[in-house]
Order: sequence, then C-alpha cells, then structure tokens
Amino acid sequence: MTSATAAQDGIDDTPVPFAGQASACPDPDVTAARRLDPYWHGLWGDGSQASWLSRSLLERLGTDRVSRLRDADTSRTRAEAITEITTKRTGARLAALAAVGMWRTVTAEQLAAITGLRTILDGREMRPAFQAELVERGTLMTELGWTGPPRSVQLYRPVGTGLDPVTDMLGYADWVAVSGGYPWTRGHQQDRHNLLATELGLRVAEHCDVGAVLGESLSRHDTPCVNLSG
Repeated sequence: MTSATAAQDGIDDTPVPFAGQASACPDPDVTAARRLDPYWHGLWGDGSQASWLSRSLLERLGTDRVSRLRDADTSRTRAEAITEITTKRTGARLAALAAVGMWRTVTAEQLAAITGLRTILDGREMRPAFQAELVERGTLMTELGWTGPPRSVQLYRPVGTGLDPVTDMLGYADWVAVSGGYPWTRGHQQDRHNLLATELGLRVAEHCDVGAVLGESLSRHDTPCVNLSG
C-alpha cells in the first residue's frame, strides 16, 4: 500500500519501532527489538543457505585431520548425551528440541525467545543435543558494521535420524510435548525461508493478541489434531 493510498484510507503507515511496543517475550534481551533481524540486517550476502555441521561430519573431518575436534563437542558419547538430556535439565532441553523440531531452523536468539531459556545463548544448553546427533549447528557470517572480525550467527536445525533414543525414555505427556505426536523430521531445509518464517511467528506471538503460534511441523492444512487422551 502506498503512502498516498494509506493516507486516503485514513491509515497511518508510519513505521512503529518494536522498542516502543509491549512484548510478550519472557526475556527482554531477545525481544524483536533486540534480536538480529533476518529481514533487514544483511545476514544472507549473496546466498540463502547457512554452513552446517553435524557431529558425524565433525568426527570425519577430525579423522582426516581437516579440522580439530573440540573436547566440548565430543566429551560425551551419543548414549551419554541422551542420558544427559533425559536426566538433567530435562524440561529445558526437551523444550528446546521441541522448538527446533517445530520451526525447522532457528537462530540461538530466536530459540531463546521461543523457549524463554537464556542459557541457549552461550551454546551449552544445546551441546548434548548436538553430541547426541539430534541437531546440527549452523553458522552465518556477517560484518553488521562490526569494527572487529565478522560476527558468527549460531543456528540450529533437526537431524533427520529421529528422536526415538530420547522419546523411548519419555512418558506419553513428555513425548507429545517434544514431538507434537508426529515423527521427528528435518522437513524442508531452506535456511533463509525458515528463519524468516520463525521470525514472523515470533513477532506475531510477541505483539499480537493470539492464543498460540505454531511452526512448520504442525502447520500443514491437512494436519489432524493429536489425541491427547492417551
């Protein structure tokens, strides 16, 4: 809508800063006004895909001496990482897995806003999921006007091998909470599209009068409701 048309229709189309709006985000440091903006902050350069790393790829690169294996990424076996997820900070880690599975691709800031977990921002909360090969880590490099080195934007997406090692150890309510009652899949992996859709969903949840906002995995027009009666 052009400004002339807006004025003619009595609509004020002057942009309204997010900072001036009330936000339902539980953490003031990751509201729409504070997050990196995938629409306007030049995250994409000339392409629309991020650079991704899984544990399997990391181990292959280490074996071939292409990359150095960090202790933080390999300090647990996959089985130990699953145990970590299901016995320590289980609610937080399942919430993070559920959000990654629903939205397909998220920045660390978006994931912190969705879950309310500030601990996601430093990477440690998601490390067991990476070690268990349930998620991959992605990176976007952007200058963003920095005077120092380019800033690394941390991303997460699901690995398509399934959640069975985790969900087999959960009760029914936790299984529904983390999976939505559907198989764990990678879904469509268009990184830019997914991040823009996630940001749009977050902004609607923050600033609009809605009861819930669902991500891609539960947003197909033919998706039936899950029977929660057990």
